[in-house]
Amino acid sequence: MLGYGQTSRPTDISKYTYKAIAYDLDQILVECGVPGKVVMVGHDWGGMSAWRFVDYFPHRVIAIASVCTPYQAPATDKTPIVPDEVFIRKYAPNFGYQLWLCDAGAAEELDEVLDQFLQPMHSPMYRKQRAQREDGKMSNWVKEGHLQTSIRRQIEARKAGQLPPAPAERELDYYLSQYRLGGIGPALNWYRTRALNIADEKADRLPAFPSHIPALHIPAELDAALPPSMGLLPSVLSRFPAGNLEVKILSGGDHWCLQDDKVRGVVTETLCDWIERVLAGKWRPTEGVTTSKL
Repeated sequence: MLGYGQTSRPTDISKYTYKAIAYDLDQILVECGVPGKVVMVGHDWGGMSAWRFVDYFPHRVIAIASVCTPYQAPATDKTPIVPDEVFIRKYAPNFGYQLWLCDAGAAEELDEVLDQFLQPMHSPMYRKQRAQREDGKMSNWVKEGHLQTSIRRQIEARKAGQLPPAPAERELDYYLSQYRLGGIGPALNWYRTRALNIADEKADRLPAFPSHIPALHIPAELDAALPPSMGLLPSVLSRFPAGNLEVKILSGGDHWCLQDDKVRGVVTETLCDWIERVLAGKWRPTEGVTTSKL
């Protein structure tokens, strides 16, 4: 993903729009000598990028599978462009944390305690201890102001010498090393593109989601940022009248299910089985969207 790890880190936020990323992905396929179609698989921003790749390059896609991230219909002439704070507070409070991540000063503060910030995502030890304290739920972080307050408390605790060091774990150490290459700032540009994405989609008049392309959505039961209900809204399901969408809800998983020892094997197995079924020609559309639990 652009802005992460060893990728490029442009400061121009237009480089992070779904349209720009879709064209980047297509060019990567060209450079890699892949002339035909591919199966798109993504999670979080990668999931939304995968959905939009289908919208912009349907002739390039065999099928798509998205973990956590539901399909979102492209903007139309009737889609208003409103400030992020208005949209999030009125329609998407589960994105409250994004308001701070859009702030110019967020990156500097996050970099001060990056080892603490990444633990809920990439420390198996931390996730196990936190899940036990909260009965498996880690939902407070999505609320507006909560993440910002937590990070600032950690900064003050570090200055006072009261913040315990992060555990020495292979996975956490790797992600820390990658984020520290250029800081977390470039990755936060993804949160600043909503208005640009809407403008692109309104101008491009993207067509309806192709009815011949199989789609799989795996939302996580305990995902506070992208709850399963987002993918089951009528505005989403109506985009798949041909029955080409399957929704498989991951029981006991949260937003970071791909880093969770308890459930990531289930995700991998589900993805592999579904892709094999598609490639073997055994996939068939159903009457309406099918929903089940894993």
